Amino acid sequence: MGTPRDPRIVVRVLGGAAAGGAAVGALGVALAAAFARRVVRWRPHDDERVLAADERMVVLAASLKTRHPGVFGMRYADGYALAGPVVAEDARTVTRELREVSGRPPGRGGASWEGDVHALPSDVGPHVDVLIDAPGGPAPAWRFGPAENATWAIHIHGIRSTRDGALRTVPAAEAEGLSSLVVSYRGDGDAAPAPGGASRLGLDEADDVDAAIGFAVEQGAERIVLVGWSMGGGIALRLTERSAHRERIAALVLVGPATDWRAAIRSGAAAGRVPLPGAAARIACAALGHPLLSRLAGMSAPVDLDELDWTRPGRLAVPTLVVHSRADRTVPFDSTERFAAANPGLVEVQEAPAADHSWEYNVAPEWFTETVRAWLRAHVA
Repeated sequence: MGTPRDPRIVVRVLGGAAAGGAAVGALGVALAAAFARRVVRWRPHDDERVLAADERMVVLAASLKTRHPGVFGMRYADGYALAGPVVAEDARTVTRELREVSGRPPGRGGASWEGDVHALPSDVGPHVDVLIDAPGGPAPAWRFGPAENATWAIHIHGIRSTRDGALRTVPAAEAEGLSSLVVSYRGDGDAAPAPGGASRLGLDEADDVDAAIGFAVEQGAERIVLVGWSMGGGIALRLTERSAHRERIAALVLVGPATDWRAAIRSGAAAGRVPLPGAAARIACAALGHPLLSRLAGMSAPVDLDELDWTRPGRLAVPTLVVHSRADRTVPFDSTERFAAANPGLVEVQEAPAADHSWEYNVAPEWFTETVRAWLRAHVA
């Protein structure tokens, strides 16, 4: 079944031909807008609960996140800590190693559970704070490495995250001699707010990242490597077609990239335990493309999901590395396989150990960094 675009179809999906058409229609519009809003809204990280901690261990309420293998960041009031591997668990609690602590140690209460493993950008290395004059408003960025380098990597985070999460690819780029620019864009909490507080799934955000590419070019960059995480991968792909500097884009490194938003919305609905996830996904896709319903969802304009489908052949023109895991519950690995099949000879896929969305680095940091380094060495550096 194709994605419905007519609002009457949305109503029929929700309510069929039952009596009380006006009430059903109003309910259909409201639910369609709510589903779409869930897809595009910026929202803070969900809190996990810290139950106890000492200088070596932290005890957390058990959840899919806190049970996940790997190393993760915890941000909480007045501090940041690095949670290491699980050492014990039962039905209700998970005990993990407590590694680096910045600020106050964790106490009982909420903590955001993040893929970012750096308390501060200075933990990655020396950097310079810069401000990009982007179309969406001022967008701060961090520059690592000398400005006079000929090749720069632009690191692009995904939706519902910040540039902190994109720091994880800086060491690989730096080790291969690239300067790095870790960027922000409208709506992410670091840059200017997005109209309506909603993302346009990379369509508008790409303009802000293009301004960051322009900044790098002004500094002397001759070649650009775009490093995109999740939605940042879709932004990178869009820039290969639409950037004012696309002739300088030499390669892409994508981590769990959103190459097909319809597939991502279906997968996210299933993972989020949305009632009737298939219908919910179809309704959300319909609303995102509809002039009225997209505005009710907070978007400044509708999106064409065909434009955001990179699994169609013939769109990619530069060598691309994709690092992804089959355990991703948000962006299905199948979309990466279809993306690679649509671009034979250009796309190399490196399958990560079991990791949920954008946590490929967290479960195997040494493997991840060496994989990216080796590919950059062969294709760019």
